[in-house]
Amino acid sequence: MPLNHLKLLTNMKTKTFKQIGLMLCMVASTIIISCNKEEAMDSTKIIGTWGCVGSQEYYYICYNGSNPNETESTDRHKGTVLTIKDDGTYTVSKEIYPFEDRGGSWMIDGNILLINNGHDSITVHTLSNNSLVLKYNHITRNYSYEERIDKTLEFSRQ
Repeated sequence: MPLNHLKLLTNMKTKTFKQIGLMLCMVASTIIISCNKEEAMDSTKIIGTWGCVGSQEYYYICYNGSNPNETESTDRHKGTVLTIKDDGTYTVSKEIYPFEDRGGSWMIDGNILLINNGHDSITVHTLSNNSLVLKYNHITRNYSYEERIDKTLEFSRQ
């Protein structure tokens, strides 16, 4: 085979290989993007009366490098009733921080439940016709202390 034909064949293989590689990268990018896309939650599903059937809490606070105060509790909020109304308000039978005991406002943004005019946000971990699992995480750090709250609240539709 003449040298020119060999170079042409090598260039064609290289070009084809690069094109296939580029196509594979594009396909992989599309798959990754579509897998990461969160589906919009149907906010009407959250409307209703929910009874707390379980809770786990972790609270940590440390002042100026002193020994930290850590507290863990389970099922402290069991039996508390949360009512989420279609008018954008909620009530709760007793305080479950960050829900205020006197009630407040709510809205859904993706899978985040914003309460009290967006002051606090809670991740809606699970939402079905009969089950609601909320996760709340909050960290505050400044020059004098560090505070961390991790909370999981499990509800069943009443």
